[in-house]
Amino acid sequence: MSANAWRLDSGGRIDRTQRLSFRFDGSAYQGFAGDTLASALLANGVRIAGRSFKLHRPRGLFGSWCEEPNTIVQIGRGADLVPNLKATQVELFDGLDARSVNCWPSARLDVFAPLQLLAGLMPAGFYYKTFMWPNWHWFEPLVRRAAGLGVAPTLPDPDRYEERYEHCDVLVIGGGPAGLAAALAATRAGARIVLVDDRPVLGGALQWEEHIIDGQPALHWVSAVESELRAAARTRVLQRTTAFGCYDHNLVALCERSERTSPTAVRERLWHVRAAQVVLATGAIERPVVFPNNDVPGVMLASAAMNYAVQYAVRPGQRAVFVTSCDSAYDAAEALRARGITVVAIVDVRGEPGDSATSAARAGIPVMAGYGPARVHGARVTRGIEVRPLEQGAKSWRSDHVQRLDCDVLCVSGGWTPSVHLFSQVGGRLRYAPERAALVPAADLSTIRCAGSASGSFAVQDCLSEGFAAGREAAHLTGAAAECGVTPAALAKHAGVAPFWASPRDRRRKAWVDLQNDVTRGDLELAVRENLHSIEHVKRYTTAGMAVDQGKTSNMNALALLAELTGRRIPDVGTTDPRNVSRPARWSVLSSAAPHAPRPLAHRARRRVGRLRGLEASRLVRCARRFPGGARQIREARRADCGKPFRWFAARQNRSTRPRRSRFSKPHVLQQHAHSRRGPSPLRHHAQRARDHY
Repeated sequence: MSANAWRLDSGGRIDRTQRLSFRFDGSAYQGFAGDTLASALLANGVRIAGRSFKLHRPRGLFGSWCEEPNTIVQIGRGADLVPNLKATQVELFDGLDARSVNCWPSARLDVFAPLQLLAGLMPAGFYYKTFMWPNWHWFEPLVRRAAGLGVAPTLPDPDRYEERYEHCDVLVIGGGPAGLAAALAATRAGARIVLVDDRPVLGGALQWEEHIIDGQPALHWVSAVESELRAAARTRVLQRTTAFGCYDHNLVALCERSERTSPTAVRERLWHVRAAQVVLATGAIERPVVFPNNDVPGVMLASAAMNYAVQYAVRPGQRAVFVTSCDSAYDAAEALRARGITVVAIVDVRGEPGDSATSAARAGIPVMAGYGPARVHGARVTRGIEVRPLEQGAKSWRSDHVQRLDCDVLCVSGGWTPSVHLFSQVGGRLRYAPERAALVPAADLSTIRCAGSASGSFAVQDCLSEGFAAGREAAHLTGAAAECGVTPAALAKHAGVAPFWASPRDRRRKAWVDLQNDVTRGDLELAVRENLHSIEHVKRYTTAGMAVDQGKTSNMNALALLAELTGRRIPDVGTTDPRNVSRPARWSVLSSAAPHAPRPLAHRARRRVGRLRGLEASRLVRCARRFPGGARQIREARRADCGKPFRWFAARQNRSTRPRRSRFSKPHVLQQHAHSRRGPSPLRHHAQRARDHY
């Protein structure tokens, strides 16, 4: 296939004058500046770009950013090796060398693919009941070789890393319409602002959705707002910056990625930002639908297909079918049709879709209202889909009539899930909103508020108004009272959605809930039969939501299916607790502080690093470096900052520093757990320390 055979002749936000060469799984390809690795692979016709973890089933691109569960790669070689990156978040650069993980020799041809034939022997939780007889140690080497995804580098990291500290009045997380509106209001009010966004460009979904804001195209509005923010003396804008942790007293940890301008440039920068007020405009993630064979390459989110076509000028396919339960998929279908892609049909599970379906029908797009997906045809690539009419309520099929629609890309949209990971980290409570079919924040905290899609408002006008109001209120609470101006206005548009989690059960075929960990609907049923009714227990038994994407596309469906299987309402099932680091962060940047002379408190933290979790130990070390006077200086600084004594570090100083003796402190046990083929393990370091200690 010729280079960029699936690239559109015009359009996109890419620089066609700057052609870039890269390699993937040993093959050479070409892309353009502005591409991601995922969009460049799609433009070159690469349809199988990954393999699932347990069964090594072929996987294609499913999302377009952090929600991607399938295409996990490692880039570089030797000391420059970086494992377990999402291809959708890797910016393309000349000379990029990437390889897919969890397969050999390549994702397209994987020698472990026959494991699919043993799926019946490896249901959910099989590892809890097998490998026990005659002796676990017989199986341990094989299990350890199969564990993990990428290969850890064995050479010292040659890159440079930094850490910075920042204080501000208002921290706005998210650069979409709500985040830009919040930053604009707070800047005009005169507050000291930090705006962070994890993408290379601001705008969020406005980069590929077509809207009119304040009488001008959305991208023009984004450019005008960005110029105003950068011109303000008290506003800092950080792009390519991920907020991965939100802690007590509004301490937010950020990881800033720099452009690859030179080999000696700082690769990543760790920011410690202390804000008086925080506005979370983190957006929402589109949710898939569970139905048989929904993991075949060519099945992707509707928003991802629209993103690739509009922002990157890449055809996700030649013939597209949309399966949806919400109005946003109609905009994606119209965007693809306008770029020469044939939209075979829009299969809407709702019996009465509304005005969006009427507009699509006028444009010549067939709409099949009241139909649902029965199964996907194809094994290594999507060939078509079978649809059947649904009963009212979509719990069963209305008839046995089956209609096949031939297509090579299937775009799914089951609604939107607000990104509330940071909000939940600091103790924010969620409630289920049936009219939005999503878990949304129950109430804002005193110093943290959600706005836009993160609060469950998915229409652009609602995002703008909520973001502007949140930024203005946050700025006023910090004492900035200047006039903020008029709220940005966009064309009001209904964003209707109906709860539809899965097609009626088909026991002959597998319906996939978590694509990376190979969790099926049958696995959830097995967990319930094993008397596991808690969502936390089901999550650990089936590993649903425990993949690299941390359940961004699977958690809500698993939650709803568990409620259905146990006869409970979704609010009664509860939610899982998000991990302390909501987005992956490299150890190199977490330990980016420059070496200093050891001081008593820092030495104590190093001795106890095996006992502390997360960032606790590194924070203790860095706090000791900043406050050489010890606990008294810390309390004085804390009292000056917040007016309250800071007792945490003082209490830490008064505790015993001798490590507790546990089974992981015994040298022989540590050496046993440290055995791994995937590079040096931190447990080996602890094993050596324990051997020296005892």
